[in-house]
Amino acid sequence: MPHSRIVISPRDRVTVIRGPQGPGGTIPAALERALLEAARRRKADEEINRKWTSLGGAPGNPTGDLLAIGDGFYREYVHGSIYYRPGVTPFYVYGAIGEKYTQLGGPSSWLGWPTSDEQPFDEGGRISKFQYGAIYWWHDTEAIPLGDVVVRYTGLACFGETDHDQFSSADEPYVIFGVVPVVPMDPSAPRTVIYEDVDAGDSRIDNIELYRGLPYGLSLTAALYEHDFSDPEKMRREIQEVIDVAIKSGEELAKQEGASSGEVGFWAAIGKWVAERILELMDLEDDFVGQVTFPVTAKNMVTMAYSPAKDFRAIQWDMDSPLITGDGASYKVYLDIKAV
Repeated sequence: MPHSRIVISPRDRVTVIRGPQGPGGTIPAALERALLEAARRRKADEEINRKWTSLGGAPGNPTGDLLAIGDGFYREYVHGSIYYRPGVTPFYVYGAIGEKYTQLGGPSSWLGWPTSDEQPFDEGGRISKFQYGAIYWWHDTEAIPLGDVVVRYTGLACFGETDHDQFSSADEPYVIFGVVPVVPMDPSAPRTVIYEDVDAGDSRIDNIELYRGLPYGLSLTAALYEHDFSDPEKMRREIQEVIDVAIKSGEELAKQEGASSGEVGFWAAIGKWVAERILELMDLEDDFVGQVTFPVTAKNMVTMAYSPAKDFRAIQWDMDSPLITGDGASYKVYLDIKAV
């Protein structure tokens, strides 16, 4: 009498030809595994076809069979691929982003499986999200795979000193930053040390982490002071209170500028409000030289994360601030942006 065996047709239809069962009347392990795998393939085929239909056939016709990879499956089409893993909605990856994903190894790469279809992104870009990162694209860039980034302040350069009184011959500047990220996280107000004996043409190298997280952008205010008698830490705490209020009121401030969260206008609205509040604090004992507010956009973060750092007076940097001027002085602060 023949043993039980399984026949799987090209369309994954399962036919079981029954014979004697295994010990105790159980289905043999090999047969059970084959049945489960056939069921998984059928389910993947159904889900991928359903996704193809929901896209209106945009991926084009299939160019090959259903392929297994890792714990899931995918099928290639004329214009991209649809990926499926059990229990998760299939996602369509295509174009320059799809090509980069394939080059990296698809779901076997460090990015893992897709978690979204391709979507619009900041400044006319596109994004596809994955388990452990994302791939970004703009019309003037290649597709860029990236996880988190870190933004650091790397130094300060003096182009002109303050107008000194008879008792001083060099500046003693320090900077307080107002950092308001677009992603939901706490804003911060880090402060540099007081740099001593700074003359025109001097620079000071530093390394202060301003932000670590998704490359979705932030608003940055740099307020520069010339130290006389006050407590810089007290001033830092007051600026922290200002940006705490700003982030809580962020959506309302953005609406006033006609922008939504995540857009450049959102950062501009937040930064403008923070800058105005900081100016209201300027009845302090130290000399307020000046401040600048500028966005570090999502595109800045993504495109600069892997770019070679520039060098200015030994400061390594990817982005410099607008000129900070006041009391006859002029300074710039410098940022480094790198992939984590």
